[in-house]
Amino acid sequence: MNIKLNAFREPPVAGGVFSRFMWLLPNALPYENVENIYLNPLDFYWIKSGANSFDWVFDQYYDDTFHEVECINNGTYSREGDGYGAIEQCKELPDLKQLCSKLKFKKEITDVVEKYSKLIGDDCLGVHLRTGDMNTGHHQYGIFFTEDYINKIKELKPKRIFLASDNYASIEIIKKAIDCDVIYVDGMRREEDESFDYSHVSVNYIDTPRHWQEAFIDCLLLSKCTEMLCRVSNIPNAAQLFSNTLTKIHRL
Repeated sequence: MNIKLNAFREPPVAGGVFSRFMWLLPNALPYENVENIYLNPLDFYWIKSGANSFDWVFDQYYDDTFHEVECINNGTYSREGDGYGAIEQCKELPDLKQLCSKLKFKKEITDVVEKYSKLIGDDCLGVHLRTGDMNTGHHQYGIFFTEDYINKIKELKPKRIFLASDNYASIEIIKKAIDCDVIYVDGMRREEDESFDYSHVSVNYIDTPRHWQEAFIDCLLLSKCTEMLCRVSNIPNAAQLFSNTLTKIHRL
């Protein structure tokens, strides 16, 4: 079965790249034998160009064989139990992973992922570091800073880490504080410091292919790790859906 997932039209879609992805995908769960998925965010709130932002990420298409699904926001995957609960504990996890296996990424993404996957190797802790607007806008999920991640990394004693950070300052702090290899994708757009009230990167660049592709590059590289350290956020949620290697999730 081919399905086209249409985002709800009212109110306007908000949130970041993976908020959109994780809102749409669970709407495919009721359908059996899904072969192709077309993600259609209908996002004219942020994407002023009128483009389908998921076309920047996936090699996707649709035609008259696709069943139209008008999607709703069913809630959030979080350890707090708001909506679904932590995604690694949800009964839907195998079915969501199966749906993700149907999605094909653009070469601009897979080329970078392949390059850095060689550095990650077979035994790596993925660290999704998010501070800034998560602390100010979603404090119900806890308030964490770079030092909290450092303390947990030292406790876990990894051989190497892959770091997906929302800011440059945290990368430099962790490189100095941690006695192991720190791998990260160089040249990405990030905030300068760990304290910011809203994401300037998202506001200024969300209407560009590069912004969406960089987000999924970090997500897929986290998915190549064997364990992951994260907080409540949809990037590590999605990383679990695309992963065949993650065996343990550590949450702040």
